[in-house]
Amino acid sequence: MRRLFKTLHGTSKEGSISASVFFFPEGTRSKDGLLDSFKKCAFTVAAKTGVLVVPIMLMGTGKIMPTGSEGILNHGNMRVIIHKPIH
Repeated sequence: MRRLFKTLHGTSKEGSISASVFFFPEGTRSKDGLLDSFKKCAFTVAAKTGVLVVPIMLMGTGKIMPTGSEGILNHGNMRVIIHKPIH
């Protein structure tokens, strides 16, 4: 986590983060499509840096990129839902 903070501060100007960072809060892909427990890293980074968190859901990716076949992309549709920012 220290390396992550160092990287984020390297992208900042006058103490503010000037980069977008994506976190996958579960830390891995779901094998059954159900939501798993969240890891604390993304929330710790948000709390310590004071940045907004914009939750984005990707639905239907399991058929496009099945678990265990990360190098394979199948045809298909997915749904992207962008939620309101969390302060």
